[in-house]
Amino acid sequence: MSVKIDKRLQYFKLGERERDLLKKAQRLIAPEFEAILDRFYQFCRATPEFAAFFPDETILRHARESQRKHWGRMLSGEFSADYLESCQRLGEAHYRIQLPFTFYFAGYARVSSEVRELLIRRSGAFGNRVALADLVCAVDRSFQLDMELVIDAYFEARQKHEAEAAIGHVADGLKRFASRNFGQEIAETGFPPKFGYIREDYNAAVHSLSDAMGIIARAVASLNSLTGEISGNAADLSLRTESQAATIEETVAAMQTLTDNVRETAERAAKVDNRIGETSRGAESSSDAVAAAVEALSKIEASSAEMGQKVRVIDDIAFQTNLLALNAGVEAARAGEAGKGFAVVASEVRSLAERSAEAAKEIRALIGNNTKIIQDGVEKGAQVSERLGEIVKGVSEVSGLVSEIASSATEQAGSIGEVNQATAELGTVTQNNAAMAEETQAATQGLKQNAEELETLINSFRYLQSSGAAPARYAAE
Repeated sequence: MSVKIDKRLQYFKLGERERDLLKKAQRLIAPEFEAILDRFYQFCRATPEFAAFFPDETILRHARESQRKHWGRMLSGEFSADYLESCQRLGEAHYRIQLPFTFYFAGYARVSSEVRELLIRRSGAFGNRVALADLVCAVDRSFQLDMELVIDAYFEARQKHEAEAAIGHVADGLKRFASRNFGQEIAETGFPPKFGYIREDYNAAVHSLSDAMGIIARAVASLNSLTGEISGNAADLSLRTESQAATIEETVAAMQTLTDNVRETAERAAKVDNRIGETSRGAESSSDAVAAAVEALSKIEASSAEMGQKVRVIDDIAFQTNLLALNAGVEAARAGEAGKGFAVVASEVRSLAERSAEAAKEIRALIGNNTKIIQDGVEKGAQVSERLGEIVKGVSEVSGLVSEIASSATEQAGSIGEVNQATAELGTVTQNNAAMAEETQAATQGLKQNAEELETLINSFRYLQSSGAAPARYAAE
């Protein structure tokens, strides 16, 4: 026997002697025990409240047979493992069909009273009343022990069922948890009150998780919004940086062109300066040449004046010759025939004198014109010399300005070169910034995608509307 039954036998005073008495009682009862069972189950059939637990005859016969075997094991006095298993099965069956204790106690009262009555009627088998009393008491205590064992099994079955029911509710809740549903509490209805603390703890966990999910949902929504803004700003920054890099590249190219142009301008200015120097020197040479020309013209003018005097002498000579020829002609006419030859010569001499006078006149006119032209030339030469002097002075001033321009252009070329180099370095930095902006955009895009995935994941959970800030669609589900 187990420790469990040994203690109970001790509590119910069912030792070896009492168990032997039970065996004697079984022998006394056996002839009429079937009849006792028949009367009990006839009562069950006739009583609607009892009959409700036996909807058909097959079930009733099965119950009668099970009860007969069970009581037979009880009255055998063995209290074996089979008997204990039978008590367990009866208690579980009574709980399964929810047999009221009233009906159970009534049934045992009926059967045990008929057993006592039967034993008393057959008291002749005992020598005295004390022995009968011991026998009846042993049978009563065995029935009481049997009821205690069956009731204990009943409560064990109920506790097991309630525990299984509580575990089932919690398991359903955990399944909801597994399906990301924190929005349903375990209802009090149908939950075993004995395990109410488990339901309360579960519901507290639901509220706590709903609060946490609400906070997380708000944080993730904010994170998703922020990452969206950051991603948009990063994309805009990337585009702006790329555009800036392109603009700087164009600026670098333009500055390089400007540098080349300024450098070329400086070189050209230097060449112009050299050319102006040459022009200035040429103008100075021209001024000297004009002065020499003016001086030569002055000499020509003086020579022309002398030639005019010589021509006047020739003109005078022609006049005198003409007079002489005229006189000679007069004399030849006087001489008559003898003077004809001389008259011819005189005529030719006069003609020659006239032509000489005419030529001298023409020469004098030419010399006058030449003198006038030479005077104009001298005046124009003086004016040209004066203008050339002004030109030389202007060219010198221009040369100085061009020299300054060339020097300034050279300095500007150097400065622009430095600016171009700085711009190129700025372009390199901007390109690096553009690359970093692209990497930042990619990173923020990945972060935004992760935030969206996290928000999608969070939104797949359902939780209580009263906890946190659960979206209505989840709270309604």
